[in-house]
Amino acid sequence: MVHLHPFSAHHVAPDQVKEFASPPIDSLSSYEIDRVIDKQPHSLLGIIQPHQKENFQNIRNRFLKSPYLIREPTPSFYIYEIIQQNRVYKGIIAGVSCNNGSTGIVLPHENTLEKREKLFEKYLETVQFNAEPVLLAFEDSKPIQQLLNDYSKQSPFYDFTLFTQRHRLWKISDCEKITNIKSIFENHSTLYIADGHHRWASSCRLSKSSLSQEAQYCMCFLLPASSLQLDSFYRIIDFSKQLTCNEFISRLSHTFTVSLSKNYQTPGHKKSFSFFTNGNWYIANYLKKTELTAVELLYKKIINPILGIENDRNNPRIEYGYSQHPNKLIEEKIKERSDFLGITHFPINFEQIKSKADQGVMLPPKSSYIQPKMISGMLLHAW
Repeated sequence: MVHLHPFSAHHVAPDQVKEFASPPIDSLSSYEIDRVIDKQPHSLLGIIQPHQKENFQNIRNRFLKSPYLIREPTPSFYIYEIIQQNRVYKGIIAGVSCNNGSTGIVLPHENTLEKREKLFEKYLETVQFNAEPVLLAFEDSKPIQQLLNDYSKQSPFYDFTLFTQRHRLWKISDCEKITNIKSIFENHSTLYIADGHHRWASSCRLSKSSLSQEAQYCMCFLLPASSLQLDSFYRIIDFSKQLTCNEFISRLSHTFTVSLSKNYQTPGHKKSFSFFTNGNWYIANYLKKTELTAVELLYKKIINPILGIENDRNNPRIEYGYSQHPNKLIEEKIKERSDFLGITHFPINFEQIKSKADQGVMLPPKSSYIQPKMISGMLLHAW
């Protein structure tokens, strides 16, 4: 049974939100961050200054001193809608108990990078606020869809466009309406982490040590699974101390058909991989039948046995990235390095995510790149 928690959000006035909020911080370069901070020193980026290595307590102090942030007097739920490239993503922002993870209410589907998880825990312990919600998916529900449609007919609290995305937000503070929303979601037994595994894991770690009631909850954006868009990360792997390029291709050819390609080809099925090494693109197709997902096949047949990487949570030899055109970034990053490998795989789908999560099977880190990507700082959940 899913229990949602209304919370008293910190936010800025509607006419200031476009100046305060930012795209996902990981999507901005240091140059872009500096430009925003120079123009908007009191924005979220001005508070966090994410590219600087500093004491987290300074972030907490700037948050407390911000002249623009307002705290809602009444705990609320929020209907949130993102419109991007003619796609509409609409769901509910609410607090979700971190303690439910151990009882199977919120299920992850991929491992986290341990270093990032511990860093985020320390960050949250000090700054004491969430600035970007964890994206949770639930199986489609007509009552919830009707609820979302009914509320979104009203005038929104926020309505603005930022970096090609239109964002609309409706605030729900009425006790009767909050009770109704809670009761509808109680019919769901499970939520699935779509994006934000590190934020969720670090929040759960914090909840075990914090005495704050609000720190027992993580700010989440709950979205119907059918509206998710799934893609895959590319990986760049250093094999300089293990193999030569020719040795890698030779070993790969024992279980894959490997062919040279004139140009990059997007993997067309779960047993197909594109890889770039020594200045050339190749296509590798697995020869046998398998029930593994593409990312499991990648690790079990290539990354673990051939490249010698066993601990995928803590290995500095793997770099992750995302692009709609990964070939350009891969080629740019490794250029003339014949002892580096860039590789892409076929995306997993939500049914595979759900199946693995239900079985308690953890996929490798960065197994899926899921949209929508939510902006940071539209709402802050503080404790």
